[in-house]
Amino acid sequence: MKIRFWNIWWTLMTISVATTIVVAILEALGVFDDVGIALGIVGILPSISFGVMASTRTAVSGLGGHILVLHDEIRVVRDGIAALGDGLGAVREEIGAVRDRIETLHSPLARIVAILDERLPPAPLR
Repeated sequence: MKIRFWNIWWTLMTISVATTIVVAILEALGVFDDVGIALGIVGILPSISFGVMASTRTAVSGLGGHILVLHDEIRVVRDGIAALGDGLGAVREEIGAVRDRIETLHSPLARIVAILDERLPPAPLR
């Protein structure tokens, strides 16, 4: 659902444009004489500035929504990476436990090999 808001700058721009059009019509009818041209030009400037501010606010509001979505996606990826890191930590601990078991078996196996080397005759040469 898209959040709607009232952008005051669009309203001010619309009022300014409408006033400028009224001034132009009255100038064409000869009500303002030469002052109407100046009023028309002066009416265009606020119309342009209000329009720029209105479009900027609309664009920034839309961009803010996209940034929030991107932030949520980054959070999900970060949580996934953290979970993966936890899983790798558990695997690392299991590998360490297996290594410890192998080292505890190494000493008795080395004694068995030494006894067999001592008691068995050497292998014949081919």
